[in-house]
Amino acid sequence: MKLTKKHFIITGSILIVCVVVVISLAAACGFHGFRDRGYHPAFCSKGHHAKFFGKNFSERIMHRMDEKVEDLNLSESQKTEYRLFREEVKQRISSAMKKRKDHFIQLQNEFNKDKPDINAAVTVLKEQLNKMPIFMADNLDLFTKFYNSLDENQQKKVIETIRKK
Repeated sequence: MKLTKKHFIITGSILIVCVVVVISLAAACGFHGFRDRGYHPAFCSKGHHAKFFGKNFSERIMHRMDEKVEDLNLSESQKTEYRLFREEVKQRISSAMKKRKDHFIQLQNEFNKDKPDINAAVTVLKEQLNKMPIFMADNLDLFTKFYNSLDENQQKKVIETIRKK
């Protein structure tokens, strides 16, 4: 089966939606998850969002990726390609989480002042939001590179999984 432009558009759209959902969930829980003070009561119940936050976030993502890739029965060369892909994703997630934490601490410090500078806070938020499309596009490029290293049957399995989601 030959992949069409439609398949790449659908795959990219689904991946973008997934990234936006993850970022939205992370943003909804604010500072609390990062400072080990518990979960923000307005957004995060212990049972639902607890697995998304904390020090092992990137490890959880990697574990889920490993489980999905295991079903693909990769060849040795594909396993090497996957290891490179995996390390890059892990590094990017860790880096993004650190930057997010730094931004939230910076925002919290600003709002803890006697007279917070809203313009400074908005500038920090805009800076973070402006970097999001680049972050997402880079991750889509990584996924596409890994996807293209798969054979036709493996690609079909990936597409089936995406369709189920």
